[in-house]
Amino acid sequence: MHLPSGFKCLPWEISKLYPPRMTDFTQKINKLFKQRRATPNLLPHEQRALDDLQSQQDLLIVPLDKNQGPTIIERREYIETAMRDHLQDPQSYKRLSPLEAGGLAHHLRSSIKQFLELHKTDSLSKGDAKFIRFHLKNNLQPFCRLYLTMKVHQKSPGLPCPSRPIVSCPGSLLHPLGVWVDSQLQVVAKGMPSYIQSSFTLKQQLSQLDIPPHGISLGSADAVNMYGNIPQKRCLRVIAKYLRDNTHLHPEVKVEATIQALNLVMKFNIFTFGDMTFLQKKGIAMGTPPAPTVVTTYYAIEENRFLPAFTNRLGFYGRYLDDVFYIWNHHPDPHMDSLLLQEFKDAMNARSGLTWTFTELAQAVDFLDVAITNTSGVLTTTLHEKPQNLHLHIPPHSAHAPGLLPGMVFVTLFRIY
Repeated sequence: MHLPSGFKCLPWEISKLYPPRMTDFTQKINKLFKQRRATPNLLPHEQRALDDLQSQQDLLIVPLDKNQGPTIIERREYIETAMRDHLQDPQSYKRLSPLEAGGLAHHLRSSIKQFLELHKTDSLSKGDAKFIRFHLKNNLQPFCRLYLTMKVHQKSPGLPCPSRPIVSCPGSLLHPLGVWVDSQLQVVAKGMPSYIQSSFTLKQQLSQLDIPPHGISLGSADAVNMYGNIPQKRCLRVIAKYLRDNTHLHPEVKVEATIQALNLVMKFNIFTFGDMTFLQKKGIAMGTPPAPTVVTTYYAIEENRFLPAFTNRLGFYGRYLDDVFYIWNHHPDPHMDSLLLQEFKDAMNARSGLTWTFTELAQAVDFLDVAITNTSGVLTTTLHEKPQNLHLHIPPHSAHAPGLLPGMVFVTLFRIY
């Protein structure tokens, strides 16, 4: 990578050790509480086993994908998995030298300062500007950090366990800006015709449909690595054009400021892994605050282009991030029906840079942890649970907000009834 002219390498950006943020947080939070003796919920031998496990330097406790709980993996295998599955892909990632990383951090700071000066009066509220400025002033760790979740539900016998790369952004330079971009694009994403907010809203939409008793099938589609395969330049261009052309639909969105901030967030997809620093050249890093909203908005704009051509064939079409559910109205001619279905699939894959995999049309589909069944034009739903579901729920004595506990029960019930 060639550094832009005017770059200056700052020694503290390169050599200063990252501050122990968790230790500092723990010390400060402990001062707010009075320590008291309480009956532990672990037996002595269980506590000793956990303490011994925590002290092992060659073992890591990492999360599994799909919220399936924790697992233990050797540190060496964890590092090899990250390099093999992701970081050694030259099309998606570039390893930065300390000089490049320091220069980019300096350039990013300057860009955020310029953004604040340019938009502090016309686009940013006093609270927004104060939020971004505070984090910029107090930042010590410029970039995000990468970690993996292990996809044990996709592991094949005799093959390494696949993984999902996620970046942790709190404390990084771009985190507050990403939060602001997300708040702006949320309005746009939620206004898209294909937007599905949750399984509860999906059930509400399906209950209002007038479905014929015969001649329909249910289908679903899943995007392959949606976050990582979104083409950056096209995504930025498409979203910018849509925002500028549709200011009347979302007058509350600060268009030019949003476009500028989104460019910074996507073009500076930089994170650390151990003592290495990488630039993500393709897509948007999963874990950055605006990532779900960006991919939702980007593909919704693409959908607005091709979906009208299939109005007669689609009884329903909805998408939650990278998962699509649709109801297909069959053409009376089976041959023509097959051609139209293939045209629909080709349209979903065209131009966007994404690849979609489709389930076979059927009368029952699993979508958003909901099992949807069509019985002579009547759609019924029930709770769908993956075979690997460990039912790891928040315990009643948890320090989580009280409303979360009954909320878990109601969310499950809404998927059934």
